Amino acid sequence: MIYINDLLNCSEFLSFKIFADDTNLFATAKDINSLELRMQMNLELKKGKEWCDINKLSINFKKSNYMIVKSPRKKNVSVTINITNRDGSCHSLGVMIDSALTWKNHISYVCSKLSRNTGVISKLKHYLPLKQLTQIYYNLIYPYISYVIIAWVLGICYSEQN
Repeated sequence: MIYINDLLNCSEFLSFKIFADDTNLFATAKDINSLELRMQMNLELKKGKEWCDINKLSINFKKSNYMIVKSPRKKNVSVTINITNRDGSCHSLGVMIDSALTWKNHISYVCSKLSRNTGVISKLKHYLPLKQLTQIYYNLIYPYISYVIIAWVLGICYSEQN
């Protein structure tokens, strides 16, 4: 963390959320044209890349993408940002976020994980005692249920502060 603490200083316009080796960059504007032109997104992204180069850090461009968050009622607008991976959703610290800030993708993701893991427990119930099955539940099921609650509450608290 000490090594990357000054990453925050490479741009006046971007805000950074850093957790371990996961970094998210955010830019806000009232409309897409302001975001693309006035804030010069590509120039700011270039500053971040230069900071990484100077500090001998590499960016995994296969895992890098951008998402424009907007009201679902707004029409899609073409934007030129020098990241090739544009996605309608992204995975951030275990939570699936989509461009309309709905929970649909995350719920689908959690349901698929829970479905698979309950299938595992269902097969194991014939061979293991309840105490071990309970431990497996706390390893395979409980984190998906409890973590999203924490993320949701933190998201609400964060949005109320800003």
